[in-house]
Amino acid sequence: MGVFYHVVEGDPLDSGNNSEVIEGLSGCTIEGPDGRSRNQAFIRHRAYCGVCKSAGLIAEGPGTPDYDLRMYDVTIRAHEAVEGDIVICECRPPPRIIAVYGRSSSIHDIGVTTSAAPLGAARVVNDVATHAYDRTFVITNNQTGKPLPAIRYRLTLDSGQVVEGETDAQGVTQRVSANEMQNVKIEVFV
Repeated sequence: MGVFYHVVEGDPLDSGNNSEVIEGLSGCTIEGPDGRSRNQAFIRHRAYCGVCKSAGLIAEGPGTPDYDLRMYDVTIRAHEAVEGDIVICECRPPPRIIAVYGRSSSIHDIGVTTSAAPLGAARVVNDVATHAYDRTFVITNNQTGKPLPAIRYRLTLDSGQVVEGETDAQGVTQRVSANEMQNVKIEVFV
């Protein structure tokens, strides 16, 4: 349970050293306490870590709300980022995002939990059918934690549905969805 604030460009990371969110969705803005509107960040947008001096992708952080509570943008096919989400850079553990400028907008999580990789019921967003628990996954190197582009994978849902493909340039898989909650088995072929 808790309140989670939305993330915008310029929000800092807990790693310090001028680390901050450097990418957001143009035209989707939140006004900060300083009166300035900033682009809202979404999962897979980038943030710069001043500790390891690299840019990494924003990913869902442990303990943050499940995707069913987060706004989904159909144009970029991603869910919004919230305070506590992590940045997949070269640091271990990965730094978390601190919402400073997007605090006028929040998610109130009342403690409903779902399975580890839930996939759920369909809904309509902006006249496009989507699934509330749609997921993509980032395939990373176990030792470095860096995303792995062009890696073949297989995603198998409890229903038996199989999705095979190759990760994109950021190590991200295809989106998988279903009409009921299911777990997903991930296999990687190198």
